[in-house]
Amino acid sequence: MFLLPLLLVLSNASANLRVEMAPVPAYGQCGGQNYEGSTSCAVGFTCYTQNAYYSQCLPPVPPFGQCGGATFGGATQCVSGYSCVVQGPYYSQCLVTAPTAPLVCYSRTPEQVRALYTRWNSMLQTLDSVKVADEYWDDSVLLPTVSNVIRFNRELKIEYFNDFLKKMPSGVVVEDFIDNKGCNYVVYNGKYDFSLTSKGVTTITPARFTYVFTTEDGQVWKIKTHHSSVLPEPVYAPSAAPTSPSLRG
Repeated sequence: MFLLPLLLVLSNASANLRVEMAPVPAYGQCGGQNYEGSTSCAVGFTCYTQNAYYSQCLPPVPPFGQCGGATFGGATQCVSGYSCVVQGPYYSQCLVTAPTAPLVCYSRTPEQVRALYTRWNSMLQTLDSVKVADEYWDDSVLLPTVSNVIRFNRELKIEYFNDFLKKMPSGVVVEDFIDNKGCNYVVYNGKYDFSLTSKGVTTITPARFTYVFTTEDGQVWKIKTHHSSVLPEPVYAPSAAPTSPSLRG
């Protein structure tokens, strides 16, 4: 009758005894199969598993010491100011943590954004595909008006403009929308009328566009993403077009 309460008291006493155990001193055992001692290490030390039967309290790894690798069983935490860097499958080393530079955000005014477009359009007038491609980052994406191929590198862009520039293209923006609230990028959306000349005949093609210009230093701005496509619906003749604001910034 009194056996169950007695067992509960003994169980609670055992639990309290474990909670109140002193921390394991430096390099002492702190775990392992059948181990019943304290698992808390002294200040500045961490319990690391060495094998199924033994865990040990170890200090942080000193500068340039080993902190990892296949079959490595030592400490993996480096001293302050150092980080554990993988050198190979069998060796990681505590190296100086590189300072993180503060993020600096750059933007462009609406007039400057429009100037970026004007610069791109002026490169079309050179009829030089390399100069036009220079307006794009090498890893940028171009979804062009008159090609089904996604141009995701410099070579593919040059290939596209080699053919496109034969039409002597030029774009006149008729409506634009500018988002310049981002960090190190601006978005330029709108519609333009593109003139293309073939066999001496010039046609005007209404199209829509999106340019995303980005920078890394605030000085050099190039195109990161460019989409251009023909308007999917019929367009009013200029004399019959409804009145609306032509430019927004």
